[in-house]
Amino acid sequence: IACGPQPNAATVGTNSIVVGSLLEVPPPPLSLPSTATSSPHVFTVSVGCNCFVYNAQLATTGDPAAKKINIPDNTMFQQFKVGAEHSSGNGWVTIVQSLDCSVARDAQRCGLELGSLGIPDEELWDDANKTLLHAKLFPVTDTSQQGALLSLVHLPGALVGFSETEISELRASWRANKRVSFSTICNELMPSTKQELQSTREAKLLANQVYVLNSLNATAIDQQHCLLNIFKWSVVLGYETLILSYLDQIVSQLPFSLLGRGLMSIADMLAAIAGRNGGLRSGPSRNQNWQAAFTKISSMDSNEGATAEIISGLAQVRDNWVARGPEWTMRAARHYEGAAGLVTAKNVATAAKFVEWQEMQQDDAAKNKTVTVKAAARIDMAGGWTDTPPVSYECGGEVVNMAILVNGERPLTATCKRLGNPILVLNGVECSKRDHVADYDHPMAPQALLKATLLSMDIIKITGDDTDSSWLQVPGGGGLEITTHSGLPMGSGLGGSSILGGVLLKAVGLCVGRNYTDDGLVHGVLGLEQLLTCGGGWQDQVGGLIGGVKICTSEACLPLQVATERIDLSNEIVQNVNQHMVLIYTGHARLARNLLQGVLRRWGARMEEIVETTTELKKNAKEIAVAFKENDIAKIGTCLSNYWSQKKCMAGGGVEPRVVTEVIAFLEKGDHIHGAAMGGAGGGGFMLCVTKKPNQRTALDELLRSSGIEGVHLLQFYDVEMDVHGLTATLA
Repeated sequence: IACGPQPNAATVGTNSIVVGSLLEVPPPPLSLPSTATSSPHVFTVSVGCNCFVYNAQLATTGDPAAKKINIPDNTMFQQFKVGAEHSSGNGWVTIVQSLDCSVARDAQRCGLELGSLGIPDEELWDDANKTLLHAKLFPVTDTSQQGALLSLVHLPGALVGFSETEISELRASWRANKRVSFSTICNELMPSTKQELQSTREAKLLANQVYVLNSLNATAIDQQHCLLNIFKWSVVLGYETLILSYLDQIVSQLPFSLLGRGLMSIADMLAAIAGRNGGLRSGPSRNQNWQAAFTKISSMDSNEGATAEIISGLAQVRDNWVARGPEWTMRAARHYEGAAGLVTAKNVATAAKFVEWQEMQQDDAAKNKTVTVKAAARIDMAGGWTDTPPVSYECGGEVVNMAILVNGERPLTATCKRLGNPILVLNGVECSKRDHVADYDHPMAPQALLKATLLSMDIIKITGDDTDSSWLQVPGGGGLEITTHSGLPMGSGLGGSSILGGVLLKAVGLCVGRNYTDDGLVHGVLGLEQLLTCGGGWQDQVGGLIGGVKICTSEACLPLQVATERIDLSNEIVQNVNQHMVLIYTGHARLARNLLQGVLRRWGARMEEIVETTTELKKNAKEIAVAFKENDIAKIGTCLSNYWSQKKCMAGGGVEPRVVTEVIAFLEKGDHIHGAAMGGAGGGGFMLCVTKKPNQRTALDELLRSSGIEGVHLLQFYDVEMDVHGLTATLA
């Protein structure tokens, strides 16, 4: 009964399901039903997140006291009446069970897990079958409230406001009380309850199937719900095979635009089945057994529906792997994620129609000249992560970023010149046959970015054999010598690799007679990064290739198209912004992919905090755009700090090095900054501070050096200013 707001109102956390339960006292003129059991205990009830509560009779009468029952997150709490033959009267049995493990299915010995109770084995088990299934854990009590107290007393934080004496007495009562095992409850104690349990589970199973169907078929984000709790529940109760089969049926009928999330949901289900024994979920997904289905996905037209042939092919391999145990099940989850990545790549490929260039006359092409292209770095100011596929086309993206000169230079450079012989020379490494460029899809392979760029331009071909000279097709014949340079540290967080991809496209394009437009470069980098298999969104290349401060967007639809609007800023505003920026290298490098996998996994699961934060990211982007137009430095700093909090939420933690935490806290406490954030996804690289006073680089450097913060000696201060012009190209 949800009375709210009452002094003793119960609370229920997100994603929790409460069925047939009495959690609080109803207000007048209503009264407790006659079936409710009165109790001398006075407490309020709080249900955590991701819980399933069934038939809990916990309401009490009297004024609320400071005592409180907390049903922890991820808990199944059930109560059932038992006959007089099992208690002193018509009593209750209370079952408290974690959704993270299965009492009914765990065949492992549990001496370690129960050892903290200090109870001899003979009090927990009647025979040598010492499993959780047969452990006598669940009390049979005269009142439902007493059963709740005894069942929760061993869980940290479950009973609030109880004295140490009361806790000790409850633990002693639990030990002295009649207790039964889960096996006894289901098979011996009360057959009618066994039937009731089964009927309840079957009803919930049906409801869950409808919930999964509606969620995966929904096109609106607010109707696409997180299914992780359902997957955990199905594993606990042994319905995993049924739910997995049902997922296959649903996903096989989804349109291609929704297929990615469907495959991610199957991966989540497999991870729930594998559990903790499955090992790490992140890892390779290149096993040959899956390649037939992967090839089918890659060759599909994105306008087609997801065919049953693909889903059936994946399921056939999956079922064989699941039968081999948890580790193989988790590996299957990785391969479903890999399949979802292929769907994302196909959807991103729809941006190819916006890769535009102007054909140059052969005389205008840089046939006998060296082309040099330079671009700025970028600092993202708000909205990052919403540009990342599939978020950018499933929810829509909105980012504000700035092109910046670092120490007065555009730090990202590519040069290209034509060669008479049909070879490639990539940063001094000669490639003379197809095999030399076949590792383009390994981001850490030598010259992988250059190879992916050439493949995206159809200058190299990876199919065929080494005797086939058609692997290199430079317009006009011959070969190319390409060099690249980055003046940024590795893992800078300033968009270096994506911007360098755009610089390469521009340089090679001018060399072979293609003059890419700015929009053409933005969309072209999207394609080459999918070839590189490093994912990534569109905001990096927009930020560095196009000058000034931009607000860039993509709609929640396919084909994926990025729209860029430069914010018109006066020279006075540009100068004011420059004077209040301080750029600091933290001394910690990062690789975006390490963070990208986790964020996309959480997005694919539609975790509530991720969906909500995505909305807030776009809202914050709108606010900082206004702040730039109004020359409001304080508001820019506030939005930047809000953005950093949002990025940390998206990543799920672990992206703020300790030295950064302490530096930001130190500068905020000293009232030196309006705001600060790390560039890119975080985890390392550069951080930007918006200072309250102008021209504070030297002052902050000296201040931090004397702060005593551990690791501050690694910080490096760089000159930073807005680049209002964008990339440059020269012929020599």
